[in-house]
This record gives sequence, structure tokens and C-alpha cells, in this order.
Amino acid sequence: MKKGVDVKPGDTVTIKDEGTWLEGQFGKQFVVKIETSEGEEKNANFNQTTINILHDELGEDTKEWVGKEVIAREKKDTVGGKKVDIYYFVTPNWDFDEYRELVNKDEDIKNEAERQGANSQAEADDEISF
Repeated sequence: MKKGVDVKPGDTVTIKDEGTWLEGQFGKQFVVKIETSEGEEKNANFNQTTINILHDELGEDTKEWVGKEVIAREKKDTVGGKKVDIYYFVTPNWDFDEYRELVNKDEDIKNEAERQGANSQAEADDEISF
């Protein structure tokens, strides 16, 4: 799969197989067959962050991932002094925050609501009745 050609940031792809570990240029890589938004089947390397997120979202057994749609997210970074585009394949509720870290937006909303509730309760506790 060619980043930016076969799959672009924001594209939705479908997982077509359970993946396999292969020896690659930089050690073992988890390779998964995907179907691009153009309907072409390509092999994609799923990095550890992608694997961790999909384990949490879709289940630990990668067979459960087959047929599921995920979104390609891109992070530009420097690795080993070289500028690279890192692709993550995640469920739609994951995106980058203002620090370019992947976060679960559903969890952010839930945590913000809990903080607001705690603040409201603290304010109520601070009020003095006469």
C-alpha cells in the first residue's frame, strides 16, 4: 500500500483478513489485507498503536476485525532524524488532539461531562445558605 496514493488520510477502508506477522525491514510487522475506498485490495502494515486501539475497539481476536471499516489517520513526525508520514487505522471515534496525539473522542466527551458535573457539585457545595 502506498501512503497518500492507495490510501489517503480520512479514507475509510475495510479489513479483509485477520492479518499475519511477517519479518520486515525493521523487524516483525503485522500485515493486514484491506480494501481501499476505490475497491482495491492492498496489504497494510498495522503499527502497534493501531493494533492496541483495534484490540480495545473491535476485540482481541483479529478474526473479529474482518469486515469492519476503519479510518486512516495520518501523523507527520520525525523518526530517526527522517521526516515520515505515520498512518493509523482506527475506528471513527479516534482522532488527533491539539498535541497531535491519538485520543478517543468519545472518552474525551465523557471525561469532560464528568468534570463539568464535578465542578457543578463543588460549586453547589461551596454555596452558603442563610
